[in-house]
Amino acid sequence: AQITAQLDHPSIVPIYGVERDNDGVLSYAMKFVRGKTLTDYMAEARDFYEKGKTPDEDHSLKARIETLLPVLNAVDYAHRRGVIHRDLKPDNIMVGEFGEVLVMDWGIARPIGKRERVTASDSVEKTRAGSLVGTPSYMSPEQASGATEELDGASDQYSLGLILFELVT
Repeated sequence: AQITAQLDHPSIVPIYGVERDNDGVLSYAMKFVRGKTLTDYMAEARDFYEKGKTPDEDHSLKARIETLLPVLNAVDYAHRRGVIHRDLKPDNIMVGEFGEVLVMDWGIARPIGKRERVTASDSVEKTRAGSLVGTPSYMSPEQASGATEELDGASDQYSLGLILFELVT
């Protein structure tokens, strides 16, 4: 949440605040996005083809590719500020009801080149140095090998290439 809150970009979901309750549990408030995930958007496009129909204008090849452009801009912005997402996938991209596109779930993002701090209380779902973090089918080879200390923007770019492949095919 702290990393995301520092990324002020129209295609990165804004964080409004971070709080710690009386038990020490952290929580944060972020923008509520009405819309659908890129996964759902691609399923809608796929349905046209499976029914033997030509996609409507909102699901044409051109529209699908243009949907990814704000994501590319947001990730480039984050990379120029030294942050990698590490879990880019269609489920973490929202297409809002007004056509806005937002990159979500920066929960395992980290500054490029920084060592990760791991405490004994970290669960297996949280980021761990030297272990597999992210969604396997969208991971770059270096991320899949557990080389978390060596990751840079190229790892996110690999994931974006896979997403583009899905959008096109």
